[in-house]
Amino acid sequence: MIQRRRVHSWSSRRLLPVVTAAAFLLPSAVDRLAVSLPRAGGIAKSVVPTIEDSMTLRCETTSFTATTGDSRRTNSEVKPTSGSMTFTAVNGQFALVGPLGTDKLRLLSTNINTGSMFFEYLTADRNAQLWSFHHLKDGRILFSGQYSVDASLGADEHITIMTQAGYCRAAGGNGQPIRK
Repeated sequence: MIQRRRVHSWSSRRLLPVVTAAAFLLPSAVDRLAVSLPRAGGIAKSVVPTIEDSMTLRCETTSFTATTGDSRRTNSEVKPTSGSMTFTAVNGQFALVGPLGTDKLRLLSTNINTGSMFFEYLTADRNAQLWSFHHLKDGRILFSGQYSVDASLGADEHITIMTQAGYCRAAGGNGQPIRK
């Protein structure tokens, strides 16, 4: 006669703490792995956000596009332009500095693989400007900004989307990412 041996299984009371601990540790390990991944393009550095606290970006606009649309068609017009803007990061907040004051941008997202950063700015008339910043291999930062205006009056639909793009040179930075 073959004897059966009893296999003791863990009770749910013993298993619950182990599963809970694993649930807390796994996201932490994934975050550490994502930060240590190399940048796109093969640069063997850890991913660093494109914009750091205490950084100033001096940006030159090299392209401006205005797209006008209504219910029947869209029409785009590209206008090469040369203009400059200054952005600065202070106390974890990123802002566009101009002659009329400082406009604070709100961080929407940071791409953990490339360090690209995406922001929004709400204007006084409650329109949103969307900004993106991407780190390039040569140290410059490619930026784009988009702003939409709905100038519809009565039955006349007329929406204009303005997009500008260019390059920034960064100065300063303390290695701390923007969080706001």
